[in-house]
Amino acid sequence: MSLLFVREPAVVVRTRSVKFGPTSSSSFGVDVRQAVLDWFQAQGISPKANRAMVLKTIVLVSGVAAAYGSILASGVPWSARWCSCVFLGLGLASLGMAIGHDALHGAYSNRPWVNRLLGLAFDVAGANGHIWKFTHNVVHHTYTNVDGVDMDIDLDPLVRMAASTRWKPYHRYQRFYAFGLYALAAIHWFLAKDFVYFARRRLGPYLTLRHRWTAWAGLVGGRMLVLFYSVVLPAWVLRPAWWMFLIGWLTVYLTFGLVLGVTFQLAHAVTPVEMPVPPGSGRLEAFALHQVNTTADFACANRLLTWYLGGLNFQVEHHLFPEVCSIHYPRLRHIVREVAARHGVRCREFPTVRLALASHVQHLRQLGRAPN
Repeated sequence: MSLLFVREPAVVVRTRSVKFGPTSSSSFGVDVRQAVLDWFQAQGISPKANRAMVLKTIVLVSGVAAAYGSILASGVPWSARWCSCVFLGLGLASLGMAIGHDALHGAYSNRPWVNRLLGLAFDVAGANGHIWKFTHNVVHHTYTNVDGVDMDIDLDPLVRMAASTRWKPYHRYQRFYAFGLYALAAIHWFLAKDFVYFARRRLGPYLTLRHRWTAWAGLVGGRMLVLFYSVVLPAWVLRPAWWMFLIGWLTVYLTFGLVLGVTFQLAHAVTPVEMPVPPGSGRLEAFALHQVNTTADFACANRLLTWYLGGLNFQVEHHLFPEVCSIHYPRLRHIVREVAARHGVRCREFPTVRLALASHVQHLRQLGRAPN
């Protein structure tokens, strides 16, 4: 049984020299990994998906299909179609977070072809799984919250997330407009983000990144699929007025984007979470400590939210064990807390979504002030 903290895509490139402190500087990482391995072995279960996860996959896929079908069905009032657009946006977000996310981390199954197949949930939702493995699996999960490296916290110049980011006068109001930008996340992702990242040779710590033509074909093919089911087919079947179509399309993707954006910010952009700048030597603290100090859990007792978010409210556990299926995170949380307590390591956690949201707004407010 192998539980790696981070697995890098099989592409050889030069990277910046940003390293972590030696494991010997903190035994927390070794002990917590061993404790989790021992638990899986004692239980005699796999760290990958179980029957509950498979059932959730079936329910989510069926729910998304039902919402989409009700939009295209004849005789449905427009008010009901609009509600279906809301549910489709919620469903696409969950499809990406609860299925595609696990699959692209290799956490869903021990069979690579199963992970590749389910990872297509990202492409169906309007993102690209190939580039995600670089920007998220490697860059974000390795250099979590490191300003200037982790692109997932880089909303510059519109939102100032880290103290080392240059301040602009309009940042004073970022706590008011930031959530509007989060809602645009899925649209920006679909129209521009992946194309920009594909075209870059410098991406996070990567300095000479290139992609095969098959990856480019997958990017274009995925976008054509989304255009077909989200634009061409509804316009052909329903023949709606342009403004009705626009309202429905925006409802789907603004709902989708808001869920994604807020979920991520509550895990990484809250007041007790660290956002380090690499020191002159380029050496950070020990890897496991870095992951704990730069992430936060929220609403862990909320089973429905955990089910819907694919366990992404258990960010501490996810960052320590990204190759373990999210269905196991609630149990891992108790193990991580026990080991952390023995080592005097603090795990950040908010008991409710409301408190996590309040902390994020406070974070935006503090960083929106003009620095002395």
